[in-house]
Amino acid sequence: MLARPDACTLPRLAGVVEELTAGVRSVVEGEARDAVRGAGLPEPLWNPVLFLDGRFLAVPDAYWPQACVALEIDSRAWHLRPADHERSLTRANRLTAAGLPVVRTTPLQLRRDPAPVLHELAALLAADPHGPHARISWRRAR
Repeated sequence: MLARPDACTLPRLAGVVEELTAGVRSVVEGEARDAVRGAGLPEPLWNPVLFLDGRFLAVPDAYWPQACVALEIDSRAWHLRPADHERSLTRANRLTAAGLPVVRTTPLQLRRDPAPVLHELAALLAADPHGPHARISWRRAR
């Protein structure tokens, strides 16, 4: 991205810094953030560290604390090795077992047709808080 001569424009760099400050860690998370904003959904926390009753729970890609809903983007780039895929499944299973709805998608789904994912998120966010809402705390990842 920054190898192109026009890639280092001030607005583009400011956008990257703003995404990093928000907790976005990857290009696809930035694309998801754009889709969420474009759909008029509330801004989630990006890559927060979640705790259930003070004990570590997981670090989802996105989390809406007001609704207790998580988003996981399963990309081949990060989940290609069996151990990486297993860690991702374990994380999603921990969130689900704790009672949090987890919307799972892939980068390809977000790029080709984000509407189903956004519709599912919108429905979950419009409902009352899910799962152990009062027992979940979070902090920003470092």
